[in-house]
Amino acid sequence: MFGHSASKANCAISAAKDRTCIVWDYLEGTVLHTYLLSDSPLCLTLDPADRAAYAGYEDGSIQFLDFYKQLSLLHPLYDPVQRSTPTQPPPSDRWHLPETSSSPALSLQVSYDSTSLLSGHQNGKVQTWNIARGKYNVQLADFTNPVTNLFMLPPTGFPHPPTPNLKLHYVVKPRYESSLDSSRNNGVIPSNYTFTAQFTSDLPIPDPPAHYSDLDDALAHPSFPAHMLEEGIAELTGPTHASSSSSSEFDSLKQANEHLKSQLDDALRKQREARAKVLSLEEERFQRAEDEAVKRARKKRRRIREMEGEERRRKEVMGEVVDVGGKGKEDGDGDGDVGMEEDGEGLSSDTDEFSSD
Repeated sequence: MFGHSASKANCAISAAKDRTCIVWDYLEGTVLHTYLLSDSPLCLTLDPADRAAYAGYEDGSIQFLDFYKQLSLLHPLYDPVQRSTPTQPPPSDRWHLPETSSSPALSLQVSYDSTSLLSGHQNGKVQTWNIARGKYNVQLADFTNPVTNLFMLPPTGFPHPPTPNLKLHYVVKPRYESSLDSSRNNGVIPSNYTFTAQFTSDLPIPDPPAHYSDLDDALAHPSFPAHMLEEGIAELTGPTHASSSSSSEFDSLKQANEHLKSQLDDALRKQREARAKVLSLEEERFQRAEDEAVKRARKKRRRIREMEGEERRRKEVMGEVVDVGGKGKEDGDGDGDVGMEEDGEGLSSDTDEFSSD
């Protein structure tokens, strides 16, 4: 049983008495997938879109084989991981007839909309199956002889069926090396394809419009009339005479343009003022931060001097020698006092506030 595709990816299915159903790539002669059935099938058919297969058994039941039931990032039939692993359909995918109507299924056919399945049986009955629900529907016909073949007529009644008016002769693809060049191929179709085709019939002429003008007639003519070309050239080269309506429209557009320009100037002025205000606020904030830092430094130096004064008074009370002039210290303590005093005097001399102290 061959598939319905016209491409190179078309497939075929076959069944054997060993209870297997195999899907083939008949162009390459390779096995795509193997299904392990619960019984030997007597007939096979494919879905119109080649998405599933159906097998008929001796007891009249139908086996449903879903090609897309296996989860895969690739096409399930062309996935190399699943290709080597046979699949056994679950019992729920086997649809049974009522016990009173059981008879071997000899032929199968799927409707064009893939909603119904017809099965012909040994007892001459034609049964219908609901594919969406996966179960038996009703009996369609009853013949006196076994039904060994079924054929679904193509749908008719479509208005104005499209007829191809273009015949493709050949397509020349770009060179393989150029398609591998990443600097020239950015994921788009290369531009150096050669497509050759031929029109098989005349192109359809559109219906004339309701108000057919001279210009429409000239556009449908093989060439423009000479008088129309002369009038057009004279109109382009001659002086322009604007009407009163066009002049008024021009004046209104000019006024609107001036109004928009004034609005733009106001917006730019407000933007400059806002920017200047932001810069001024930033400068004030920075100046306040610097003043606070200077005040903290002055307070720290004042505190150091107060601590040094308290230390000298403590030593005087304790009877320790304090060298005010920096001569002769006891046990090295005076060295640290002198250093602190000198640092305090140096700090106080930096500003007028401490010099007054």
